[in-house]
Amino acid sequence: MNFKILSLIATCLVLAACDEHSDHHSVNKPIINYWEVVDSYGNSNIDYDHHQHGSYHSQLFIDDSIDDGYFELWWDVSSYDDYSVSIAINDTPSLWGSYEIERTYCGEGLDCDYEGFAYCFYDSVAKHSSSSHYDSLSCSTSQYENPSVDITDILAGHPSESFLIIEVCDSYSGHCSVRSQKVVFE
Repeated sequence: MNFKILSLIATCLVLAACDEHSDHHSVNKPIINYWEVVDSYGNSNIDYDHHQHGSYHSQLFIDDSIDDGYFELWWDVSSYDDYSVSIAINDTPSLWGSYEIERTYCGEGLDCDYEGFAYCFYDSVAKHSSSSHYDSLSCSTSQYENPSVDITDILAGHPSESFLIIEVCDSYSGHCSVRSQKVVFE
């Protein structure tokens, strides 16, 4: 009888030790605490947080003739591990069919820790005929400017509503969180 009890206790201890060392990467998903877009006019989609970098406005506008087309993106992420950040644009709030504008890696000891920032540049150039445009967008999380991405196919004309999208993924498990923000490109 004592042998059965000792075996049961030993089994329970082994299982408890296994649980203590289980792979935490398989269950943790990064959380986007906030995703802020500061438009060409200095307006922000956030109106309640101390992290706010612009004055709140319910509709955001990106205009290439104001501040030379520059605007800002800010984020704060809770993640157990390092994570990747992808910034994209689409005509729907989905990543499906989106154009990736920037990708970077964040975490402890990296350039962006749990808070991050990207400086973006929008340009709309009339082509040879007055009815045609070439629209480009670039975002950079570093001091170096990234190549522009042609987003003409996403913008249906001017002005055009589109969605800026952030996706953060745990570097080990691949679990991701996504947020989008509607903006009007003028």
